[in-house]
Amino acid sequence: MPRRVKPKSELVFRAAKAGARSYLLADGNGLALRVQPNGTKTWLFRYRRPSTGRENFYSLGPYPDITFTDARRSAATARNLVREGIDPVAYRQAESIARRRMAEGAFHLVAQRWLEFKRKEWADETYRKAEFVVREYLTPALRNKPISTLATPEVKPVLEAIASHAPNLATKARQYVGGIVTYAVQNGLREDSAALTLRGVVPRHRKGHIPAITKPADIAPLVLAIDAYKSPITRAALKLTMLTGLRPGVVAAVPWTEVNLETAEWHVAAERMKMRAAVYRLDSACCARFGQRNHASDGRRSRRISAGRRPPRLLAAHTDHRNWICDCS
Repeated sequence: MPRRVKPKSELVFRAAKAGARSYLLADGNGLALRVQPNGTKTWLFRYRRPSTGRENFYSLGPYPDITFTDARRSAATARNLVREGIDPVAYRQAESIARRRMAEGAFHLVAQRWLEFKRKEWADETYRKAEFVVREYLTPALRNKPISTLATPEVKPVLEAIASHAPNLATKARQYVGGIVTYAVQNGLREDSAALTLRGVVPRHRKGHIPAITKPADIAPLVLAIDAYKSPITRAALKLTMLTGLRPGVVAAVPWTEVNLETAEWHVAAERMKMRAAVYRLDSACCARFGQRNHASDGRRSRRISAGRRPPRLLAAHTDHRNWICDCS
């Protein structure tokens, strides 16, 4: 039968001197003070792990930062956990993970880190689309939802709302949510088994047949419809798409850095093209208009031409697809 240790006064622990080797000064009921050769003192709770029965030590903190009274109180709490079959060390680790998830696990924080992580492997246009969907659709609805407990019923109405007016974006949004949740699992912000069931949430969008214009007589109505479009930015982008044949995403995301006013050229970067870079020539009137918009009254400018300022109106093009004229008149 183990010898019962009598409780000691704090004076005994305060007066404990360092020796050649570390040693334990027991207070009873599992509480002890470890004294290191360098004079460092640490409160420990000695117990047997409920799962294995092996002896283990649970650190309660340094002395005198943790007072004698606090150490006894913490040891009593740990003793109650052991009595209930809970390992104090595992319990502390679980609490630490929970606190981290609470501090770092808000949906908008995890989504931002996921975007930064994916940007390394994505093309600029792929990142632009994901960042847009996350910023405009997912973050406003799910901003402070904890990623650790985010459930399918919380995401389902968000995707349905997107699908009601932008079916294609809803499909992308579902993929992005899945990627964000997977990132959270991989970084310890969510349990492995807590998967979302989003397959089938977004209703299938029946795409109608949109025939290409093959007759010259059908071009004029299309141009008139574009010219009547309300938004000047969208109208200009549509005309630019029509004249250059570039993908809509490339046109919508054209940055100021691609437009050279001195040489009157627009250089589309190769990484934004599926095949190769392209150069488009701008006329003098267009350059003058670009220059006016380039310098806003507050001294700042948007990163993209389409952000907040009207792009040039494009009316004519040479037969060489690499040498288009931009007419801003």
